Amino acid sequence: MDWGLLFPAFSLIILGALGVWITLGGFGVFPELVGPSMFMVLIGLIFLPAGLFKDGFPTSSRAKAVVGAVVFIIIAELIAVLLGAL
Repeated sequence: MDWGLLFPAFSLIILGALGVWITLGGFGVFPELVGPSMFMVLIGLIFLPAGLFKDGFPTSSRAKAVVGAVVFIIIAELIAVLLGAL
């Protein structure tokens, strides 16, 4: 795991999701900021696997916990999207 890639990835994902939430939640003044916010999320999602699997699959317990948490969040989001589409 490369923490130099993980921290920017997590930051981009969190800030991008926050920007989308603020803009679409009616709190934002500029509704056209959804695009750049989603771009931040996309770049964060590109950096995330690069940081997680830089030196192969992680073997320490701390690294496995981070990978497990990320996989759980991704699966939970996919389930929420699929249930919301029904």
